[in-house]
Amino acid sequence: MIGARGDSGEPEPCDECKNDATLGRLLVENDWLVISEKSLPGSVEFFDNPTWYASVFRDRPIADDQIVFCYNLKNAKLAPDVPSGFAFYAGYVPIWKPDEQEKLESYLNRLQARSADGDPDETAEIGDVKSFTALAMESTGDDLLGILRADVDYLGLVFSQGMRGDASLSRIATLSTFLNVFFSIELVRLIEKEYPNTYIAYSGGDDLLLIGPWDETIKLSDRIANEFERFVARNPNITLSAGIGTYKSRIPIATTSVQTGEILEQSKSAGRNRLTVFGTTIKWDEFGLLRDWAEMLTNSLNLKDEGISKGFLYRLFGYQQQAREYFETQNPSSALYRPHLAYDMARNYTDDKSNPKLIDPTLREALVSLLESGDEAKRSWRVLQAAITWSSYATRKRKEEKK
Repeated sequence: MIGARGDSGEPEPCDECKNDATLGRLLVENDWLVISEKSLPGSVEFFDNPTWYASVFRDRPIADDQIVFCYNLKNAKLAPDVPSGFAFYAGYVPIWKPDEQEKLESYLNRLQARSADGDPDETAEIGDVKSFTALAMESTGDDLLGILRADVDYLGLVFSQGMRGDASLSRIATLSTFLNVFFSIELVRLIEKEYPNTYIAYSGGDDLLLIGPWDETIKLSDRIANEFERFVARNPNITLSAGIGTYKSRIPIATTSVQTGEILEQSKSAGRNRLTVFGTTIKWDEFGLLRDWAEMLTNSLNLKDEGISKGFLYRLFGYQQQAREYFETQNPSSALYRPHLAYDMARNYTDDKSNPKLIDPTLREALVSLLESGDEAKRSWRVLQAAITWSSYATRKRKEEKK
């Protein structure tokens, strides 16, 4: 925002920025955008000559000769007797709902109990937009935000070569419209129904930026990839790449969005149709393997004495780093990752009679499978870094729980 410094010494927004902020806030709360030649209730002036105004309303506008045009932001219904059309706007934000009163009170109490994260003076009530601090506190384990950026791969090539000799303005416009339908309509419906704690910073055209609890955001990325694949009728030439970063809620979105864009570029550079998270780039069909490992490790850590320890988790991370180096460089000194893991399991998770001490047989079998030399074992080793980080974040104690 641009403006002079106020009494506090901080820059104050100029009139144009204030208008943008006001209109942006109103857009997510209403259904109709009205462009008029006269000021209507809540209007924002956005042209000087001629002077036009933008207003938003929840109810359908009635006929008025001062209305230039109105847009339905939610569906394709038109307004009778008024020049109208539709322009779908992915403007979903999570709010405190009436059935979340107990959760809201718990959030405010937790906020007061800590000093480093969140503003102790922050207030919230039912109907308010949830703050980024509130979204971070919805996470499992560590209070972090997940920032997701994604876009369609090779879109320029799809437009230029996908239609070959049948390309026309109408066909190109239709393809562009259908892609926008996914990002502006289908995605919003998915988030509202399954991931309501997700903040849509933007979504439309062929890309998106979403903000939410870090663990939910990771799972949401896979749902989006699956839904996009279904939306394009599983066309292997139209795919999606994504990148996810995890951040404290106080870090400016202007900073985190740029950093997450760099993470997205790792997915692009690795061949596209991929996800990069926790420093690991995977194909979308490997997400289930990543999630399964993360859940197995998390569940075992939560078993305390009958599961793995945090110390073992950190050693497993070291073995994974050795394995990755060996796969990439064939360095003989890194080939000891399997003997190291075998020794660690024998010493710490086997009793005097050589019986396994891990109570979870699924994790025990998965760890044993890492000692093999086939392609399946390599796939597991490759996703293990992200799975270990995921489980480590998921089992961290919150600050107020450490007191």
